[in-house]
Amino acid sequence: MIEDQEYILDQVLTTIESESIDTLVIAGDVYDRAIAPVEAIELWDDFLISVSKLKVTVLIINGNHDSMKRLNFASKLLETNNIHIVSTDKLFEQITIDKVNFFLLPFLSLELASSLLDTKINDFTILKQEIIKLIDIDESETNIIIDHSYIITGNSDIEADSAIRPLALGGSEFTKGEVYNQFDLVLAGHVHRHSHIRPNIYYSGSILPYSSAERNNRQGYYIHQVGDTITSTYHTFDLKHPMREVAIYLQQIDEQLYSEDYIIIKLLDEGQIINPLEKIRTKFPNVMQIDREFRHLEINNTGESISDKLETSFADFYSLNSDQEISDDKLNYFLKVANDVIGGE
Repeated sequence: MIEDQEYILDQVLTTIESESIDTLVIAGDVYDRAIAPVEAIELWDDFLISVSKLKVTVLIINGNHDSMKRLNFASKLLETNNIHIVSTDKLFEQITIDKVNFFLLPFLSLELASSLLDTKINDFTILKQEIIKLIDIDESETNIIIDHSYIITGNSDIEADSAIRPLALGGSEFTKGEVYNQFDLVLAGHVHRHSHIRPNIYYSGSILPYSSAERNNRQGYYIHQVGDTITSTYHTFDLKHPMREVAIYLQQIDEQLYSEDYIIIKLLDEGQIINPLEKIRTKFPNVMQIDREFRHLEINNTGESISDKLETSFADFYSLNSDQEISDDKLNYFLKVANDVIGGE
C-alpha cells in the first residue's frame, strides 16, 4: 500500500500549506511493526524532508507498533527543523509553542514504565496518573497532551478492531478518560477509528483502511483551532484505492468488472475450494482477504434436538452452515468415513 500512503501524505502536505497549519501531531504507530520494510522507511524519510521545508512544527510520539529506538533515529538533528520525535525511555517531554504547552507521552510498556518509575505497575490508568503527577501544569495557559492509549469513558465503550494490537498481555490495557480532565485537549493514537470520545479527547484514526473493519471509517484528520476556546473539525482524505467488500460465488468472478480497489472477498461457495486466489486476482489484483460466508440457521428452544446419534448431529451441523438439508448421498458418505475413523483405520 506504499503508493496509497504516499497519496495520503501528499494531501497532508497540501493541507498544511492551504490551511496555514502551525503544528502537525502524529500520535504513534508510524510503522506497523518494529522492523519496518525498507519502502516504508524511505517513504517516511521523504515525508519528513518535505514537511521540514514548511513553516510547521511537527510533534511525533511512538506507538506500540513502533520500535522506540529506530523511530528515534536522527531525532536530535531533526529538532533543528522543528520536527520533534519523542520515542525514548522517558516518561514525557514538554514543548511550548506560543503559550500552548504540549506534553508528549511516548508509548511505554508496563514493564519499562515500572522500571522508570521504580514501582510495579500493571494498569495503564495508574501509569498515566503517575506520569501526570510529574507534569507541572500552568492552568492559565493551554495544555495539550499527546498520548498513545486505549482510552475509555465507560467500562468498555471503544469498538474492538482486528488491526489493533493489544497494549498489554495481562493487566489492564485501558486508560480511563477522566485521567486527562485537567488538559484542554487530548490528541490520542492507537484506535484506528476516528473518534471524539469526550469533550476534550480526539482520535484521528488511521490514514488508510488497513482491515475490513476500517473500510467504512472515512479516514481523515482533525484540525484544532486553539485560541480563547478550542474548535475542532474533521476532514476526510481522498483515497486512491478505497477498500470494499464483495460477496460472490467463485464462478461469478469472470462477470465482474476489473478493479484495483482493495477488496475483501466473501466467498459464498459451499464445500472445499482449491486455490481461489489466482482466479480472483484476474479481476481484483488488490484482494486483501478472502473469507467464507457461512449461513446461519436461527434455532429457538433447541432442547434435545441434537441427538447423540452421529448422523443426526452431523445433519444438524450441516444445516447450520448451508441453505439446504444434507442429501442422503452426502450423509452416507460422511457416515462411511466417520465409521472408518472410529473403527481405527
